[in-house]
Amino acid sequence: MYLYHAGSHYARLWEQAGTASASSPDLNGAIGAGWKGIPEKRLEAMEELKGAASVLGALVSARLTAYCAQGLTAKQIGLKFEISERDVAPVLEQDLVACAKCFGYK
Repeated sequence: MYLYHAGSHYARLWEQAGTASASSPDLNGAIGAGWKGIPEKRLEAMEELKGAASVLGALVSARLTAYCAQGLTAKQIGLKFEISERDVAPVLEQDLVACAKCFGYK
């Protein structure tokens, strides 16, 4: 169960950072012409993702992003990262274990 929570946490960070999908609001946003800067929650999420990426590594972060934030299937992840489709599940499980440890889930 903790792996689910860790993956959900990772996905929420991507959503808060505004980088979860092409439909996420950009930095210009729809807030209005008078708006300046980046909202604090967005910066916090970006910093937490940056810290997680430094702990997890680029490849683990990329696979977690594909799985948790982009919602790619095992087949799509396998093709994208050159992993056989049957090996994707155990690889993602280990990535989620690392994610859970990074964010303090048990």
